[in-house]
Amino acid sequence: MRVMVVGCGGLGGFVIEELARIGVRDLVLVDGDTFCESNLNRQLESGLDTLGRNKAEVYGERLRNKWGREVWVIPDFLSERNAHLVSEVDLVMDCVDTIEARLLLEQFCAKYDKILVHGGLEGSCGQACLCYPDEETLARLYGGKQEEKHSTNVCTVATVASLQVELVRKLLLGEEEQIKGKLLLADLDSFAIDVVDI
Repeated sequence: MRVMVVGCGGLGGFVIEELARIGVRDLVLVDGDTFCESNLNRQLESGLDTLGRNKAEVYGERLRNKWGREVWVIPDFLSERNAHLVSEVDLVMDCVDTIEARLLLEQFCAKYDKILVHGGLEGSCGQACLCYPDEETLARLYGGKQEEKHSTNVCTVATVASLQVELVRKLLLGEEEQIKGKLLLADLDSFAIDVVDI
């Protein structure tokens, strides 16, 4: 299975790591951003030695050196210009950090008939779900909402990444019916994980 991870920052870094550890051998990493000092508190490969380096390239090196994984690195943001890359993978991971980017990613996945595994963060809360090409799940969840920026800690990031990767694992095991149409909600302030219908 070839999996595309769009966004290789906080959420994407943990998703990449966990996908590799559950045995996903073929990854496409997409991110045009570079590591900066504000990433140090929550991004797995963010360190003094990677500041200023492209995130996708750093994670590509990690996967090749640590596990010998097949990695295709796209050191650019996903856009209309390179969206055709979505057609070349089996599954897409949403690890972006703006509503605009999420909605665009959902449109690309719908165009190429791919399942999108969504993950979103806000402060100490997060969510994850499967988004099917014909359901416009993210448009329903985020449509009309204004972007809000909250500081997010590494525990929230790692928790939501784990929820996303567990969704992938369920797909691989053929246990999709358990999770289809469900939104997983995590609130680290109250130590609660809830499942709601969407």
